Amino acid sequence: MRGQGGSSPGGSAIPPGDRSAKCELKYVGHPFVDVGAATIAAYFGKQRPEDVTAQEMEDFADYLRQQYQRKYLSSYLTCVFPNSAYVNPTSGEEKRKDYWAEHLYAYRELAGAEEGTCVLCGEPARVRAYRQHVPMLTGVGVVNFFPGGNAGLRLCPACMLSIAAAPLGCLWCGGKALLVHTDDPNLTFRFAKQHLAWHQRRLALDGDKYPGASQPQTRVIDNLRKLAAEAMERHEDAVDKTGRPTSLTAYHFTNSGQGPDIRIYHLPGMVFAFLMEAEADAYSEQWHKVVAAAWRTKEASDDRDTHRNYLYEDLFRLPDEWQRFVRIYLCRAKLLNTGKDDPRGDYGLDRDLDKLSWPLTELFLERVAGMDKHRIETIRTLADSLAKYIMERDYRLLRELHLARSYRGFRVALVNASVSEQRAGRPPLVTFDDFVTVFEYGEEDPRPDWSLSRDLVLLRILEQLYESHWLPKHADVLDLDLAERREKAREGQGMSRKTGPEGGIRGRKRQVFANGGQKRRPRRFAKVGKMAGNPGRTAQSGRSHPKRRQKPACVGDGPGKGSVAPASPLCRRLKLASSNLTVIIPLRSTGFSAM
Repeated sequence: MRGQGGSSPGGSAIPPGDRSAKCELKYVGHPFVDVGAATIAAYFGKQRPEDVTAQEMEDFADYLRQQYQRKYLSSYLTCVFPNSAYVNPTSGEEKRKDYWAEHLYAYRELAGAEEGTCVLCGEPARVRAYRQHVPMLTGVGVVNFFPGGNAGLRLCPACMLSIAAAPLGCLWCGGKALLVHTDDPNLTFRFAKQHLAWHQRRLALDGDKYPGASQPQTRVIDNLRKLAAEAMERHEDAVDKTGRPTSLTAYHFTNSGQGPDIRIYHLPGMVFAFLMEAEADAYSEQWHKVVAAAWRTKEASDDRDTHRNYLYEDLFRLPDEWQRFVRIYLCRAKLLNTGKDDPRGDYGLDRDLDKLSWPLTELFLERVAGMDKHRIETIRTLADSLAKYIMERDYRLLRELHLARSYRGFRVALVNASVSEQRAGRPPLVTFDDFVTVFEYGEEDPRPDWSLSRDLVLLRILEQLYESHWLPKHADVLDLDLAERREKAREGQGMSRKTGPEGGIRGRKRQVFANGGQKRRPRRFAKVGKMAGNPGRTAQSGRSHPKRRQKPACVGDGPGKGSVAPASPLCRRLKLASSNLTVIIPLRSTGFSAM
């Protein structure tokens, strides 16, 4: 669609083609401008914003004016451009034309008075932008955060048009706009193109409510993986060809007057590099299995854009929580206290053998954790020797390593296995240098993450046992959960049969007194002062206990005077000569007698 006879909505007589050639779209490093410029280029099938012509800028401004006036889009645009002529029903025709002249057609007024220099690109500024023009700014007349006490942000026409186009390069997600910006302009362009296509499919429809997505972190990683897969199909590079590390930042924001808010999700370059390499043929099969097992099990809608993936969300917690990531997703450790729809509560080494992959784990340790290659190789060599020992000598070592509760117990299990090998005339399983490299900083100085090293060793062992087809013949070895429960039951021996290994109040008391009364039985009640005259009342609460009144008093003065029903058969009475108080003290029945 074209403009109205080449004149601006504000009534300018300057033809749009006279001076617009000087207005050039380009990347400036600002998220809103870069995404908007990429969106305009993608709309016309151009690879670079600089290739967009003046006539195409005019056509795209007309397209935005047509689409943004639709009531269908009002809920989305309200969170980006509140109180603007797009969504404000009280805006008259003249007010809307003035707004369009500033927001969409400012490039037509290049001969007008300058407002200084554009703060984003350095070109001559023509307009001042406020909250209704640029998200996350202040309103008209508010001078806070602006230099010189002059309200508003000075912008050039190209930056203003790019910002106007940015909503179509974002994703409508969870009631907010989701903008993705990267260090690589090519990748920023691909995200903007992908989101533009998402909007165009929905703009072809009509209705009362504009449909959106949810789960912003999941959407970012899911779309990134789609872009990487498309690039591989075309035999193209999904990242910067210069080899520079690329990072990604997602801005989940709302500019609504009811409560502006922004959440920033950053994906560091090391994590980005891992994701790209994990899609290669050498790792993709196992990586896809790991990802597929992290989707939420129950979804309220069949719309894929609303589904949640827990692994995708945890990627944004890297590299700070890389050890947690390795344990849960690569070593398949069960996550406790999860929701009913969280699949991580059903993870387990013995249940997810097909998802174990040492090459994928090694890639993660190198790219994200920054672990020394020598240590990674030593872990692999140690695990391979242990796997051979388990298959040929003693499979019980697998359970001992898995059930080790302490570093000392784990070390003892390895030492015993090495001793048995030496007694048989074979070399030891573990050498001193290898053990120190994997589990210690130095002699008798264990690493804080020794348990993670143990999990990595177990991962490699189980992978070797699985690939050698040894496990189907020894299925009972893999019931590690049952072995763990039995180990806990053995630790709880001596408790009452009624309560079982879990114990309980009664079971713990029986265990204590069976061991010679190492702990005193807790007092059930005591009496002080006049409360002692009533055998059915306690000093703590003063409440009456009818059944206790019928019990005989302690040996002494008889009922009524300073007597109370005994708390237990082990109690004896002591009289204090200096007062009328009678105190009940529990004593052990070993040689003591009542006074």
